[in-house]
Order: sequence, then C-alpha cells, then structure tokens
Amino acid sequence: MSNISLTIPDMPFCLGAMNTPENPSGIPNVYPFHLEINSSLGRLEQTIDASLEELLKQAYEVGNEMGTPSDNTELGLPYVDDFISFIDQSVSCRGKLLEIGAGTGFMSKRLSQDGWQVTSIEPGVGYEHYWKSYDVEVINDFFPTSLVKGQFDAIIFYTVLEHLKDTKTFLSSVKKQLKPDGKIFLAVPDCTLEISQRDPSILLHEHFHYFTKASLANTLFEAGLTASIKPSQFGRSLFAVGTIAADTQLPSVNTSILSELETYINEIPKARTILQDNLTNWLKNGDVGLFCPSRLLNFFQADTDFFFYDDAEGLEGQYYPPFTSVIGNREKLFNDEPKTLLIGSRTFGEKLKSELLSAGLKSNIILMSDLI
Repeated sequence: MSNISLTIPDMPFCLGAMNTPENPSGIPNVYPFHLEINSSLGRLEQTIDASLEELLKQAYEVGNEMGTPSDNTELGLPYVDDFISFIDQSVSCRGKLLEIGAGTGFMSKRLSQDGWQVTSIEPGVGYEHYWKSYDVEVINDFFPTSLVKGQFDAIIFYTVLEHLKDTKTFLSSVKKQLKPDGKIFLAVPDCTLEISQRDPSILLHEHFHYFTKASLANTLFEAGLTASIKPSQFGRSLFAVGTIAADTQLPSVNTSILSELETYINEIPKARTILQDNLTNWLKNGDVGLFCPSRLLNFFQADTDFFFYDDAEGLEGQYYPPFTSVIGNREKLFNDEPKTLLIGSRTFGEKLKSELLSAGLKSNIILMSDLI
C-alpha cells in the first residue's frame, strides 16, 4: 500500500433513497471514510474496516438502489440493453447463467427471455417487490452460498465488484462455479474521469474500489482471469468479459499511475472546500437545488438547507439519509425554480442542462465541471 491516504471523519453514510431522513435502526447517519492506494494493483480503494463491513452487510440486506436501478423504466432500460448487447457480442449460444447481485431481477428476466437458463442471487430483501412484478425467482443470499450449485456457462455481476472488500477471494469463488470454457461478464463504474479531474463525487461508503481500465485488468489478472475491457456505450461504465487463465503473473504498476492516484487523494480536501464554499455563497443569494443529488452527498453536512431533484421513477417523496431534503421530480423543480441549481452528473450534465434551459428553467445552472 502507498503511504498516501485520506480520512473524512464524518462523511454521510448514504445507502440509497429511504422513506425517512434516517437510516434504518443500527446503521449510522455518518461514518468515517478512509481512502488509500493499492500500489500492487494501481487501484484506489477504501480502507478495510471490520465495523464498516458489518454495517454494509446490514445495508445490503435492506436492499436499496443508490443510483439508477437496472429496470424497465426510461432511465434504467438503456443500461440493461447496453450490458446485454455486450454479452451477446461475446457468445454464440445460450446455456446456464448465474447472475450475482441481481438487484431488481430485471436483468435476469431479460436474459431468461433471451434463452438463458438463469439462476439469480441477491442479498437485498428490499427488492422482493421487483422480483414479484418481474416474475423471477431469486435466491435471497450472499455469494458464495451452498444454495447455488454446479457450474455455469456464464456468470455475470453488474456493478457488484466495487462493493466487495476482497475481490480476489470473490473472483476465486466465481471461478469455481464457472465451466472451464465459460465466461464472466461484469460492469463497474468507470472512475477515470473523476480521478483525472480530482472529483470526489465518486466516493461512497458502499464502494470499496474505484476502478480505471488498468486497475480493473490487474484486479482480474490477480485472480487468475484474463479479460477484454471496454467502455460502455451508454452511461459511463467499464465492461469486461473474462476467462480462466492457465498462468498469470501480475505486471508491475507504472509509477505515473500511482502518482496520479496520489495527486487525486491530496486534492480531495481542496475540491470539497471549493464546493462547500460555493454552496455557502449560493445560499446567501437564494434557494439552492441539487439535481442528481446522490452524486454530491459526500460533499455536504446533513443540516445544509437545499432542495433535491431527480428524474428517476420511485424517488419522488423519498429521502437520502441523513439529509432532510425530500426528493422532488422535474415538475417540482420548475415549480420551485431555485436561484441556483447544481447538476451532480458528469455523464449527463450537459444534456440535462440543455433540456432544462430549453424548457424555460430560470435557475442559474452549474455543472460539476464548472467547479472541479
């Protein structure tokens, strides 16, 4: 490990949208966040903490989406279509498929309709109403589990690997249930842009790892997998298709990569201060709104007075604990018309700004790229 590290002592412990501005019983509203560099993999990662691991286990059992869910809504469907298209490009026939971390179950449903014999596993019982609506059977457990038996032609996990403390052990368990000629398909958030722009908005207690193409390749290689990695066509993820390698030797990490990660960590306090100072000044001039607020919550104190807005279905009227701001939809944004609106999404920020201005929003719209 590098000796460069960062501690944020009271970062909001955000687990997704809730019915109240408080996390479920036993889960704190704020918790320390520690960031470091895995020098052998060139990977930015959250420091392993047994207490945090137990808290996250409780959170995953609740089953909540922090971002856009993988479902059949207008926002969620393009992500699903993109990943399934990626799978289709690498396989010529269907067989037995295991989805780990199935979430809503919609991806499993779609793959089953495409001819795969799908087994799904997901620890979050909070997704159960989705499973019923999509009519999918989901094993409610963590992987690995004795409830999943045999080997599979394909094993997929979509935005799961970043949540796992020990990627090598997890991937070793995956390999045990993969046929010798089978393939794994995975997606992780692509953090390359945020790292290069010194943007801390990617940091969440839920994510142990913050991947670039190089660090994802090393992570898979460490576990005895070779992979082809490419950026997603929609949104901003890294897609990988991997196979079991006969022999792997982890290459050394380029010193320029480690230097960039060290610079990123050293610049985080400055970036957080910039945004907090701007927020203070904006509030002096009127109301402040956050669009796509889940991207911004680690910047602020829970008692900050602003409005939350999001297009995702199901978020309206919900909260992001520990914040007391109720989440409104686009219609409410136009009714409120806050003096300043900060858009948290780097991926879709310009598009959202253009849409809102074209629709006549009078707010002063600011993008993350304007500030950091």
